[in-house]
Amino acid sequence: MKYRQLSVGLLAGAGMLLLILDSNTAFHAAEEGVRLCINTVIPSIFPFLTLSIYMNQSLMGIRLPFLKPVAKIMRLPVGSESILISAFLGGYPAGAQAVYQHYEAGSISKKTAEKLLAFTNNAGPSFIFGMISHMFTQKWVPWLIWSVHIISAIYVSQIIIISEDLTVPSAVKSGKATMDRALNATASICGWVVLFKILSCFILKILPADCPDSIQVLLTGILELSNGCLSLDAISSFPLRFMVCSLILAFGGICVTMQTSSVIKGLNMRYYFIGKIIQAIISIIVCAIIIYGQWILFTPLFAALLFLRRNKNNCRNKELIRV
Repeated sequence: MKYRQLSVGLLAGAGMLLLILDSNTAFHAAEEGVRLCINTVIPSIFPFLTLSIYMNQSLMGIRLPFLKPVAKIMRLPVGSESILISAFLGGYPAGAQAVYQHYEAGSISKKTAEKLLAFTNNAGPSFIFGMISHMFTQKWVPWLIWSVHIISAIYVSQIIIISEDLTVPSAVKSGKATMDRALNATASICGWVVLFKILSCFILKILPADCPDSIQVLLTGILELSNGCLSLDAISSFPLRFMVCSLILAFGGICVTMQTSSVIKGLNMRYYFIGKIIQAIISIIVCAIIIYGQWILFTPLFAALLFLRRNKNNCRNKELIRV
């Protein structure tokens, strides 16, 4: 623990020294980060985050029949179906905020909440259609990317299986559905965006001059999603741009990971990180199937899904026999 604290302290000190030595780069990067927050992050996240908090507070414990098929596939506890609305429509980190809200209110256990984080925190359509659409001339691309994103998240739910009681308890604590929570979360998100914008500028500055554009975009996207998406037009090849875009959207970036950690205090992120890596891999495979027509790749993908579902059923049967 002491070594970890020492490492963090030394890195923070080195970062402060770097800001002093090259304040011009830091200033312009921070300026771009603030502009990005004002023009993109706040308009695409704050409204959804606010409405998501109020929606989950109101619908907590209430069954939503129209979401039952998807909730059953993803094994969400009955009465927590509203999480899916935030997961696929709210954008990062509204899905994580919704899961934490249910956990905080006592409607789901800590372990269930941690597993739900693996596949319920995703990029929203507002971000995809508002930003990604400008990087592709084809109008159907954002729809396809969003579909791949959803498919990969559902597939992750079949790998990280929730095997606990799927019934939400009747007694649920009243949560805090206030504007303050949305404002604090948005402010935290903007802070991380500005910080990682500065970090990405310094990293890109030390890269070799002949470094491929695709590597630079991928590295930028892994660090911070918004900046990575804004750099996609640097990749001239449509298939490569499509696959890189899908990958960084699925992974979310380290910045989104830090944003998520700031709204789920007390929950372990091990399942979240594993889920995001798996989702990124699945997205690449699905994109390869779509772009290159390599339908043979679908066979091992589908076989793995069947194996996981069979293994899940066997485990469930063994638990019943043991009882």
